[in-house]
Amino acid sequence: MLRQIVELEELKHREHDRALVRMQFYFQLRRDIDYHDSHFKPWLERLERKEPVDGNQVICLFLTSDEYQRRFGTVLTHHNTECK
Repeated sequence: MLRQIVELEELKHREHDRALVRMQFYFQLRRDIDYHDSHFKPWLERLERKEPVDGNQVICLFLTSDEYQRRFGTVLTHHNTECK
């Protein structure tokens, strides 16, 4: 019974998307997730609405975020509108 639940495609996709977003916070932004954080909350709401998550777009959005770019300098050279 447990194996049947774990092998459900819906569960696999949901957990994959959640893990992808969490990994970006951990590895790109180098910080823990605060569930009340204004940057994480929209992602959490999107995941709860079961909206499709494109992995390439997620990574792009994190790499073009102000927080990520400010780790390397004061000039912001990219914007989230570049992510399609």
